[in-house]
Amino acid sequence: MNSNKRHTPTGVSDHLPLQAYQMREIQNRIEAVFRGYGYCDVNSPMFEYIEVFEGMGSFFPRQVYKFIDREGETLALRPDMTPAVARMAANQFAASDMPMRLCYTGNAFRYNESYQGKNREFTQSGVELIGVDSLEANAEVLCLAIRSLLACGLKDFRVDIGQAGFLPGVLEEAGLDASESLAIQRGVLEKDFVAVERAVTDRLNGDNAARLLTELPMLVGKNNILEKAGRMTRHPQSLAALEELAALYGMLESLGLDGYVRFDLGMLGQLDYYTGLIFSGHAPGTGFSVLDGGRYDRLMAQFGMDQPSVGFGIQISEVREALVRIGGAPELRKTEVLIVHAAGAYGQAMDAAEELRRQGRVAENGLWEDLDKNIAYAGRKGIEEILFFNGNDAPRRIVVGHGSTGKG
Repeated sequence: MNSNKRHTPTGVSDHLPLQAYQMREIQNRIEAVFRGYGYCDVNSPMFEYIEVFEGMGSFFPRQVYKFIDREGETLALRPDMTPAVARMAANQFAASDMPMRLCYTGNAFRYNESYQGKNREFTQSGVELIGVDSLEANAEVLCLAIRSLLACGLKDFRVDIGQAGFLPGVLEEAGLDASESLAIQRGVLEKDFVAVERAVTDRLNGDNAARLLTELPMLVGKNNILEKAGRMTRHPQSLAALEELAALYGMLESLGLDGYVRFDLGMLGQLDYYTGLIFSGHAPGTGFSVLDGGRYDRLMAQFGMDQPSVGFGIQISEVREALVRIGGAPELRKTEVLIVHAAGAYGQAMDAAEELRRQGRVAENGLWEDLDKNIAYAGRKGIEEILFFNGNDAPRRIVVGHGSTGKG
């Protein structure tokens, strides 16, 4: 009979020393960039009342892990960090505190289908900039996202940028009703452009809006894409979206970051969640995005404080996987010195070990009285140096070859 005692559930995994170290080091690098921009750390509970996450468009309701506590309240493991941070900000801060720059690192949980290959528990590091709706705020968050990925060691990545207001304007210009517009937006969201083209062909008569909608999969690239799309629509909302994207590109270009971005005018994210800027980061060797973000100005109002907000979350495991593929993942610090002592030299040995650690070196304590056992252990672990204290003033230094139990 099979037992689950030795196994983890589908979608979660153990992190062994190397992977755990790499994940933590990536988080440290990202958090250092966040703090350099003036963002302050916050932590939210791992589970909350289900109402905190209801009506959020960044995930599907069926993805939420729910359970009932002893008081009969329905609770949920957080499927997304952003609603929890928004709830916290709305309850703990006032309008006079704005703008708020908050950052976080934590685990979130989503019931993803096993065939999708996605983790059901994942670590996110992210930021929320609350209280300002401006081009400068959007540019700050985009720059922060790019610089965070660079700080991790990624170089060959791209950030796709869209604007949630562009497509609805085109659909309104085309004269489509609400149900027709929703059907086309769902097709775009699901990347089912065959269905989009069929719907456009059946409903529209080959005008500019129809041509724009059928060419939407090709409207991906640099700022020339914005110019092309601008010649195909006259709707004020769509034109304003294109103007904002062009201005953002100019700001990124002035900072030398334009090489990392491209525009994708078919980006929507989840419907009714993003209200303006939307972006997603991708790196070679990963099956999923390494970061996702945008502007969600309606979110805070759901928690009683109507404040604009923009932010993003970085998927730590996806960044790690990308770094492993290119050989750029952080290397686990090896033990440099093994401290071994004879009877009566314990204090001397431990004092020396602490001094080495204060100097930034990694020093392990030898745990066997037998010197040969300690030498064998050092050989297996790749520890190249042993300091043996026997009560004399100076320790005996032993050099150990990799995989060897011999003395040097």
